[in-house]
Amino acid sequence: LTLNNLALLLHEEGDYVAARPLYERALAIWEKALGPDHPNVATVLNNLAFLLKVQGDYVAARPLYERALAIREKALGPDHPNVASTLHNLASLLQAEGEYTAARPLYERALTIYEKALGPDHPNVARTLHNLAGLLKVQGEYAAARPLFERALAIWEKALGPDHPNVASTLNNLAVLFQTEGEYAAARPLFVRALTIQKKARGLHHLDVAKSLVNLAHLDWQTGASEEARREFLQAVAIIHAHIERIFPFLSFAEQRNFLVRHLTLPTSYLLSAFRGGRGFATGYGFLFRWKGLLLESLRHQSVIARLARGNPAIEQRVAELQALRTKIAGWYHQAGEVPLAEWRKKNDALTEQKEVLERELARTLPPGALHDPMEGVNLNEFRRFLAPDEAFLDVYRYGFWEEGTFVEERYAVVVTGRQEGPR
Repeated sequence: LTLNNLALLLHEEGDYVAARPLYERALAIWEKALGPDHPNVATVLNNLAFLLKVQGDYVAARPLYERALAIREKALGPDHPNVASTLHNLASLLQAEGEYTAARPLYERALTIYEKALGPDHPNVARTLHNLAGLLKVQGEYAAARPLFERALAIWEKALGPDHPNVASTLNNLAVLFQTEGEYAAARPLFVRALTIQKKARGLHHLDVAKSLVNLAHLDWQTGASEEARREFLQAVAIIHAHIERIFPFLSFAEQRNFLVRHLTLPTSYLLSAFRGGRGFATGYGFLFRWKGLLLESLRHQSVIARLARGNPAIEQRVAELQALRTKIAGWYHQAGEVPLAEWRKKNDALTEQKEVLERELARTLPPGALHDPMEGVNLNEFRRFLAPDEAFLDVYRYGFWEEGTFVEERYAVVVTGRQEGPR
């Protein structure tokens, strides 16, 4: 269980890259040792599927949930709380995919199991009430959703205390419901309290803090506090950006794209809507520019490595060494459960430094510029220096246009940047 538990810890900290291989290794061990239909296998499948869902990989997550559900129903019976857990998680995935009709009966079955097995005031009951209420809210059933949110909040506060992240999550969703119904005065203190809890529980730079900031900014925008909303948007985007810069080098291109779609679609729409033609647009667009640039850097880097590994015996060995070291770094992730976390991170840092040293040595043996990407890490202001005085860079976006905090329609935006003039 050590690998699975460590993966859960890393997952809670938002370190998805480190958590995934630990789940996968735990799964392989349990399947080999206990057989493919053991409840422990279902536990890891459930956790791995949840991680994949968080990363936006719904296609990969769904069959894992379905397999975990089948194992648990067979091994534990249809009314076991662990069956309810997987029902709940599968319903959440279906909800994220927009399959509301399929999700609702799974939530309702999970709720019935939990209330019967654990009692009406158990945290698992609150979790299912919270998500079922969220589904009802999305379907426009506000009157039905509100008492479920309020009941979930009361259970969380009693069972976990007033400063738990789960309390913040339900506060956020209840506030969104008030906001949707036009009860702005009731919504704002809930958003503020949720943000305070998230900062205290998660730290100032966690993605959940960014989500709370986006929610608060949206409300402030909707109620006419435009400057406050822009400030909160930029704080949120800076947190998201720092997270992206940290995890992107270790994700595949597909994982990078899934992450951007999941976490940046709404912030991108808000930035292009709230900042257009106004103060702070250059700062906001600077983040958009870097996010798109990160994907392009990844593609270029993969292409260069593939080309260098062919047809040049003088550098072939260096490239092979670099690839071997990267494999070693990836393999070290699988050892995390066997050593203390601090020791694991120390060695990971050392291996990363070795990789960077080898990259520098390889660069010295290559023709100038063969490995170096002149655009890597370039921000918007640096990029403008590449433009001639009579040139302009056109960046096209498809986004959801919002006006005074209300969605209007899908639009296209063209951001124009010149050497002398900033983006507009």
